[in-house]
Amino acid sequence: VRQLLMGSWDPRENKPGVNLRSGPLYMKDLQIGKIINGATVANVTDFGAFIDIGVETDALLHRSSFGTTPESSSLMVGARISVQIKSIDMERLRIGVVPHLHDIIVIDD
Repeated sequence: VRQLLMGSWDPRENKPGVNLRSGPLYMKDLQIGKIINGATVANVTDFGAFIDIGVETDALLHRSSFGTTPESSSLMVGARISVQIKSIDMERLRIGVVPHLHDIIVIDD
């Protein structure tokens, strides 16, 4: 705390920068088949991964979409990947995605 008060330490220095993007902001703007580059893995579970695609709800990348268990794949929280919109359920606020190009490719910045 003392370093922070003295101005000699910035807690933001090792954090990733803000990702400003021009993609869709609301579910109503999404279309099936749309490719989202730079989506962020928000959470990994035993049944798949939740992907932040920039709208009000995270999308589900089901484990059947990438053939391995999420834990053994290259999916890690914070990884940036490319996905394609597979399904949109406006009533239940659910979005399904699949890996773009049928493979999980982690995007290096």
